[in-house]
Amino acid sequence: MKLLVGVTGNISSGKSTFCELLKEKGVYIIDADKIGHKIIEEKKEKIKKIFGDYLGRREIAEIIFKDEEKKREYERWIHREIMREVKKIINEGKEGYYFVEGALIFEAGVDKFMDFVIYLKAREEVLIERAKKKGISEDMIKKIIEFQNMLKDKEERANFVIENENDIFELKKRAEEIFIKIKNFIPKFLCDSTCLREARWLRLLGFDTVNAKFLKDFKKGIFEEKRFLLTRKKGGYLFPEWKIFKVSEGKFFIRMKRIIDFFGLKDKISIFSRCPLCNNPLEEIEKTKVKNRVPYYTYKTQEKFYICSNCDKIYWKGSHYFYFENHIKKLLE
Repeated sequence: MKLLVGVTGNISSGKSTFCELLKEKGVYIIDADKIGHKIIEEKKEKIKKIFGDYLGRREIAEIIFKDEEKKREYERWIHREIMREVKKIINEGKEGYYFVEGALIFEAGVDKFMDFVIYLKAREEVLIERAKKKGISEDMIKKIIEFQNMLKDKEERANFVIENENDIFELKKRAEEIFIKIKNFIPKFLCDSTCLREARWLRLLGFDTVNAKFLKDFKKGIFEEKRFLLTRKKGGYLFPEWKIFKVSEGKFFIRMKRIIDFFGLKDKISIFSRCPLCNNPLEEIEKTKVKNRVPYYTYKTQEKFYICSNCDKIYWKGSHYFYFENHIKKLLE
């Protein structure tokens, strides 16, 4: 499994330092800003086409702060080029955690590709003092901060927010806390018509799993709900490769075992905690409230009952539960 984590924030907010602190954890770091610098150096003809002449990064910055039309044209191109390179790195890389550092993750709209986004912030005076040490003029720093603050809802859209004004030890502590949460992430799934049985079993195992038929449902599941797509189709989906898991042909138990192993689900199973029909979490219900809704023998012999608040179906740990539990034991062998 590959997880994509965006690390964003204003100039000198500590994005690079944060990522460096996690290198020892074995994560892969992708610096989107450095990729952008490389693209500017390599795509000189495109720069000339946009600006009339080849310009360096600081010259480009000076122009786009003043010319809104040039800014839009340049950003449409550079963001697309950067994301193409990021996708290539991830697609060709090993399984693991990919931390993508970039100041304009939200502005570029690439947060939809991220499983998590971490936003680092600090007071403006702190940012200015840090940036000045890099040799950037205060006037330019203020322009950059103003530009980067145009989008106002970054904190609300981020999964984690870090106020980075203390020493590096505090930042390291927060980095480790966040990384533990990301490692404990329980994946959610989206199944197409070729994996209907897999979807039902994943729900029985307690995993948030939905089915999709129409393109809008696939887009919502992958980009908004951050799900992994399970399919047995050979091709046909134009979504990021790392978000698609091709379920190999073969016996059903072998297919399920592959899914469990690939996504590291063994220690995250919670049998019958979710409705196998509609995917809603189950809630315990008072026994007296189901008296007229279950068979008499079941009511007399069972002590605990569960209900799906969505489809109103009642569940209990009868013979079907123990039958399924035995199958789970075989899957985990």
